[in-house]
Amino acid sequence: MADFMKKAGIMFWINVATVVLALVGWVMYMVTNSVEGHAFANSAMGIAFGIIAVVLVAAGAFTTVKFGSQNIITFVVKTAALVLIMVAVAIVLADRAVTIVNLMTWDNENTVAWNAFYTTVVSVAFYLVAVFTIIATAFMDNKKEA
Repeated sequence: MADFMKKAGIMFWINVATVVLALVGWVMYMVTNSVEGHAFANSAMGIAFGIIAVVLVAAGAFTTVKFGSQNIITFVVKTAALVLIMVAVAIVLADRAVTIVNLMTWDNENTVAWNAFYTTVVSVAFYLVAVFTIIATAFMDNKKEA
């Protein structure tokens, strides 16, 4: 384990932070889905894609240390995580679009809908920061200077 931690370097910790960001995005997805009267139509698919993406981001952290950040296995794992996160974001935005339009026009006093909106914004924000981190780490090299 000590050898793994020595070999891991900064890339591993950035990838761990990405796992945490994706996990927080997924938890907030669950919170916004549980707002009374504002559950998603495809909530099971979004929940499944979110947790699979978190697992794939964690696997990407491992494969980055094991094989390097420019390996095909790392690329496939991180690309799959990226796609699943973006599908989960698309599910959120497609379902919340009507709620957001209603809040911004005629239903601006609906506090339950505002709660759904705020938790949606937090979920999407964490997911998007995780996506940007995945993309940024794809261009970094994890070789340590001697």
